[in-house]
Amino acid sequence: MRKCRPCQAFALLALCAATIDAQSTSRTRAEARDDSLRTYLQTEMRERKIPGLQVAIVRGGRIVFRGAYGIANLQYALPVTDTTVFSINSATKSFTAVAILQLVEQGQVDLAAPVSRYLDSLPTAWQPVTIRQLLSHVSGIPDLLNASGDLAIGETESDALRRVARLPMAFVTGERFQYNQTNFLLLGRVIRKCTGQSFLQFATQQQLKTVGMRYTGFGDSRDVIRNKSQSYRFVPVADDTASRQLTNVFEQFPDYLRSAAGMNSTAEDVARWIIALQARQLLKHPESLAAMWTVPSWNDGRPNVWALGWPAIRRPAHRAFGGIGGGRSAFFVYPDDDLAIVVLTNLSGGSPQDFMDGLASFYLPGLVGSRRARSESR
Repeated sequence: MRKCRPCQAFALLALCAATIDAQSTSRTRAEARDDSLRTYLQTEMRERKIPGLQVAIVRGGRIVFRGAYGIANLQYALPVTDTTVFSINSATKSFTAVAILQLVEQGQVDLAAPVSRYLDSLPTAWQPVTIRQLLSHVSGIPDLLNASGDLAIGETESDALRRVARLPMAFVTGERFQYNQTNFLLLGRVIRKCTGQSFLQFATQQQLKTVGMRYTGFGDSRDVIRNKSQSYRFVPVADDTASRQLTNVFEQFPDYLRSAAGMNSTAEDVARWIIALQARQLLKHPESLAAMWTVPSWNDGRPNVWALGWPAIRRPAHRAFGGIGGGRSAFFVYPDDDLAIVVLTNLSGGSPQDFMDGLASFYLPGLVGSRRARSESR
């Protein structure tokens, strides 16, 4: 029996009203979540005394939340905006890993090959170390930074390599994890040997321009960088060690270590890079991303701390892989949850990686305890 036209019209209106009501409810819930998320962020900023911060959150291949908070430059009281540029320091290593995997896809690099296949005149003990072992910091090669970890032991690449080559291996290759910059200097040399371009040139062409990262580039405190936020850190007061004062940070990254550190970006640019990475715009084959986010094992079978160029946050559920730099900037990708979070700050020691799970818990209820535990631990 056919319904009369008025009945059909009424049913259609009822359906439309229900759809609008559901959309309104969903929007209201999203707005409430975003308000809570902002409050959480501002609480973290206040407790950690972070002057300025940017955030971008990716869900379902798009940016669903972004914000700019606080002060980019305290001397001139300049606020953080969406286009303020922050140092990402060692999070640059994740970009280097993508560059190496791009060369793997092109057939120019083999992750299992020894570095000596690509570079000549290496110390004998370094020669068997594989590209995978360099990326995951299990090489055992000594670090070219000085004991304080802030200055390279040579002003030029050749000088630094000559000096570090005289040092003994830190441990047997594959025996354990030890973070160091020499690994990524060598990876930068591999990129140059295979492409004829520096890492800076190759990454700019193959990643930054591909994604359209308009505000991202390389440099440090010696360079004039448009929209660059000033970096700060707290240090003890000379006559009162219980008190701390905020000071400027002078950042200097040797040109030959650009594959290890020295990139500057915005949260939105990094978020767009992550979107492009997961959409196979940078790495074409799904096995490439899987390889990069696979955690290798030590010689005794125990899992490593890093995957390939990315620190690994391993757990039974909601695994994540990150880029962490200078204790001031971080991004986490939760590949099983279609979620990524980027937080850039201008405080060395602000450690946004410590509250990344707290932000993620607004989208992943399984991580809800992370906010409570973290707030109780301080």
